[in-house]
Amino acid sequence: MRQSLPISFFGLSLPALVSPVQGAPGFLAEVHETGGTVILWLAGLHALIACWHQFVLRDGTLRRMSPV
Repeated sequence: MRQSLPISFFGLSLPALVSPVQGAPGFLAEVHETGGTVILWLAGLHALIACWHQFVLRDGTLRRMSPV
């Protein structure tokens, strides 16, 4: 029989919806984690390049992208 994981949210005890994973998560979990990490790095790089355009190059890229 599997034990369910207790969940606490702002001090309230919520019913457990999942049980602990037994053994290694597997290949699909690793692909999912790696994909998420890559997306986070790309988003950070994108924001860094936007700041570069705004504050170093001062070429108005963010102003041209703004819908207003």
